[in-house]
Amino acid sequence: MIRRANPTSKPILLIASSNKIVGRKAGSLANYGYSAAMKNADFVWDKGKLDQFITDPDAVVRDNKMKPYGGLASAEARAKVIAYLESVATSQ
Repeated sequence: MIRRANPTSKPILLIASSNKIVGRKAGSLANYGYSAAMKNADFVWDKGKLDQFITDPDAVVRDNKMKPYGGLASAEARAKVIAYLESVATSQ
């Protein structure tokens, strides 16, 4: 996710790239300022772990930097997000 303060400013990276996140070790994207908790997370992102994290980030990785995001309750919405992330993981 990238946010711009105005159209002429440089982008500010708010979250790590979701490109090819499925199958990637948590906290392993180079040059991203992960929390210590995410860097030390000992798992690889798969559909189940993504569903858990999108539902309740703190339950999966305590002290993550996802604040103020508190989770997505809708199973249907989570399934759509995960389907998108899987499609990006298999493209290119």
